[in-house]
Amino acid sequence: MLPLLRDNVPTHTAIGTFNLWHDKITFTFTQQEQDYLRLLLCQKSDLPLDADCYEFMERLRIAGVLWGSVPAWQHYFQQLLQACSSKSERYLGALIMYCSETSVGGYISPDSEKVKKSHHSKRVSDARPVNKKVQQQFRDLISINDYAAVRSKAKALAEEMPSNMYCWYLLGQTNLKTGAYDEGLAALMKTLS
Repeated sequence: MLPLLRDNVPTHTAIGTFNLWHDKITFTFTQQEQDYLRLLLCQKSDLPLDADCYEFMERLRIAGVLWGSVPAWQHYFQQLLQACSSKSERYLGALIMYCSETSVGGYISPDSEKVKKSHHSKRVSDARPVNKKVQQQFRDLISINDYAAVRSKAKALAEEMPSNMYCWYLLGQTNLKTGAYDEGLAALMKTLS
């Protein structure tokens, strides 16, 4: 990526370089994209997590000039699911691959999985499954075809506990069962991310 960053180059000027496969590629960048590139190269955490930034990073990834470690790719695809939920089904396979062990075709060795669990176990253990009585209330509302009420309750529950993956999963399942497929997919992407 470093060859792409040039000082005093006007925006929309074609910049040529080679990608990871040694193919010659040419990029033109807007001023905002040049700023994103500077932040990426500085490896700062203040890179904006918005759709524009991720679309730019996807351009770099597809061109073969963006690289990183397995945990970095895992984090990237998790953030991408949140920022670009309307196109998120494209990234599911990649996220699953970067979160799976080598024994099932993924990139995580069993040793690194232990490290990953030690870093994330507190956050995951803080999320409690949804109470069985609440789940039964949702099933009862679905059985009497009160879809608007059950969707509203599921959405309120997920918004009340936004970091609880079980609430997002319940929202996704509720939306899918009641015919709100786009909303269900968005909630399931949030669950995965």
